[in-house]
Amino acid sequence: PLLLTSQTGICISSVLVVVGSLHGYNVLVVVSVLLFVSSFAIGLGPIPYLIISEILPTHCVSSGGSICLGLNWLCAFLVGLTFPALQSALGGYTFLVFAVITAVSGFASIFIPEVFQ
Repeated sequence: PLLLTSQTGICISSVLVVVGSLHGYNVLVVVSVLLFVSSFAIGLGPIPYLIISEILPTHCVSSGGSICLGLNWLCAFLVGLTFPALQSALGGYTFLVFAVITAVSGFASIFIPEVFQ
């Protein structure tokens, strides 16, 4: 439930950022960005750090963890790198991309059965 709560908060805050930026509600944008960061920090943010020891064998946690976390940081860098291009292309609708991606992953979390036992 914590991950779904995090995904819901991210999706709602992304939509609110779009609404606030399109209609000039600057306070709504600031509050929505704070909600976005908070929602990410309580659920989806720590996942790469926690799941490494769960999915990797004990003998390769340190090297595999370094690779996984390096890949996580690389993906975060790519999001930051492509954000200005998205912002110039989509304008106020930029965070709608994040809302759609989060909504799709939320639906996948609900409807795809868990296979780990």
